[in-house]
Amino acid sequence: MNKWFDVDKEGFGQLMADRPKVAILHDLIQNILDEDATVATVTLEPISGRRGRALLTVTDDVPNGFADLRDAYTLYKASRKKNDPTKRGRFNEGEKFVLSQCDEAEIVTTTGGVRFNKDGTRTSLRRTTDRGSTFTAVIRLTHDEVAAMCAQVQAMIVPEGVFVLVNGTPLKGRNAIRTIEATLPTIITDEDGNLTRTRRATTIHIDELGEGETPHLYEMGIPVVEIDTPWHIDVQQKVPLNRDRDNVTPAYRRDLLAYVLDETVDLLTEDTAAESWVKDALPAAEANTVRQATTKIFGKGWVIGTPADREADKNAIANGVTVVGGGALGKDAWEAVRASGSAKPSADKYSLGHRTDPRGYKPKMAEVTPFTTAVKKYALKVCKFLLDEDYFEIDLQDDSRLPYGGMYCGRRIVINLHSYKKIEDKDEFGRALDDLLIHECAHRYSGDHLTMQYIKACTQLGAKLRNLPTRWRAEVG
Repeated sequence: MNKWFDVDKEGFGQLMADRPKVAILHDLIQNILDEDATVATVTLEPISGRRGRALLTVTDDVPNGFADLRDAYTLYKASRKKNDPTKRGRFNEGEKFVLSQCDEAEIVTTTGGVRFNKDGTRTSLRRTTDRGSTFTAVIRLTHDEVAAMCAQVQAMIVPEGVFVLVNGTPLKGRNAIRTIEATLPTIITDEDGNLTRTRRATTIHIDELGEGETPHLYEMGIPVVEIDTPWHIDVQQKVPLNRDRDNVTPAYRRDLLAYVLDETVDLLTEDTAAESWVKDALPAAEANTVRQATTKIFGKGWVIGTPADREADKNAIANGVTVVGGGALGKDAWEAVRASGSAKPSADKYSLGHRTDPRGYKPKMAEVTPFTTAVKKYALKVCKFLLDEDYFEIDLQDDSRLPYGGMYCGRRIVINLHSYKKIEDKDEFGRALDDLLIHECAHRYSGDHLTMQYIKACTQLGAKLRNLPTRWRAEVG
């Protein structure tokens, strides 16, 4: 028949040649796993005397064998597995990929057989099997490729109740350390039979790594792509993949990792919590997970750096608190941190500056009494002496709403007496007042409390104050 398309076997083989060789075994075994098989046997060995060629045999015990033998050689024929997200097949091209790598091959099943001849022709066979199917092929593989494939295929995860033997070695199942119920994107067909994406509830298995293993994202036991989690992640439905079936989109990875992080945040250590996959998962993780994870990453009580108040950052560090800058997390992760209340800016707790009311609040001034008059007179004398000024101003406030005890404003210092009302002893008050005046006068030399310049100014002014002829006791006594 004259059909719209012809497919060149060699061209198709070249197009698919960059897929990992182990995908040959993956495709054949996954077809068996998608059926009602309990036992499958795979042998792959170099052919003696034929360089670069190997003999591949795969048998299974699927009761009805191939439901439609045309599936073996019809590329993109509508697959009966296509609409089932719990089956691994999509485009009905797995067997064709395998055949494109072969010199010759033969399939015998319960409904008949077909031989793919070396000259490119196809011959129907009258032989059948009582149960299951047998695939035999001469395949283009070197000794090294055969050895690598037989080792790599051991990374597959077979479901419970299925026994798969590869060159005498059984593929292993896994015991999941955690099992998650999740809703993730997957692939189904629409009413017209076209592949389309949807979201569907599924199960995720989190499996421990075997010795020497690299963690992978799996699609129902088939390794898809390496992943930087401490475990294997096996999704029990079709994973939306790129055309080469070797990677997922960043959005899918984020959603998947968020489910994993929500389930395993309690297993993380300080070291494993700092891994990149955790930070990638934060934007889609639950609020409590974000709080737990960031505490493990940055430490208890960590704060967000305040670019406008670096002094607050330094004060937090001096108090043993980790200050985290903007570059430590991505934009979406920072939004999750703020939404979850995981941390606050350093300035909220560790600022040494004076906060002003944004509504223009007018402070309550102190009443004029003999005591306040004495305080103002003494403070004025001290400031003039320490700063060598002829002119200076002292403002006295008495306001419980203000968070400071004093504030330096150039040639003026504000003292909030409310901060000292609990001091009843006259000498103790005098020492507290001297302490405040030294502190505020030192700001003439530096606005940063945590610089050596400011510290040196405090010590020098304190030493100078010793030489003031009239002390506080004399002023009030």
